[in-house]
Amino acid sequence: MTMSRNFPFEQHLPNLLNVTYAWTETGHFSLMGAQDGWRVGYSPPPGRQLSRRRVLLAGDAAHLNSPSGGMGMNSGIHDARNLVVDTLARVRGGAEDGELGRYARQRRLIAAEDVQKQSNVNYRRHRETDRERREIHWAELWETAAVPARHRALMRNASMIPSVAQASAIV
Repeated sequence: MTMSRNFPFEQHLPNLLNVTYAWTETGHFSLMGAQDGWRVGYSPPPGRQLSRRRVLLAGDAAHLNSPSGGMGMNSGIHDARNLVVDTLARVRGGAEDGELGRYARQRRLIAAEDVQKQSNVNYRRHRETDRERREIHWAELWETAAVPARHRALMRNASMIPSVAQASAIV
């Protein structure tokens, strides 16, 4: 869930940065400075429902990963796609109430196993300061781009295409 607040968080939280992520025992949240206040994002802790009656959580409202890893938009698009498939089945009368529970099981697993893992890899690559390691990484990327099958596999994984089949296998 995301909301905008005109509250002086910086006066109450020492060393607050303009983009801050915090993890607690009950969940995690983000604070992002904006011109007119703060954008506050809260994600429910693991195990919490992603749906209740007619309210459903998707994207960053359902799980928070660092934007530095570059996977937020991809995972949000896949959340929405998955949710549309399950919701349409329910609306058209071809699915049980459990379909939306299946959505939560599928997306949590994908977020934990794919999104977070790839975000961490991407983040570490972007933060690498050792020149030799960076050159090795760039050489690997060029080699991958030069081989069509490897290039295609990299792009499919980066866009999370395999997660569609992975999610479909979860009931």
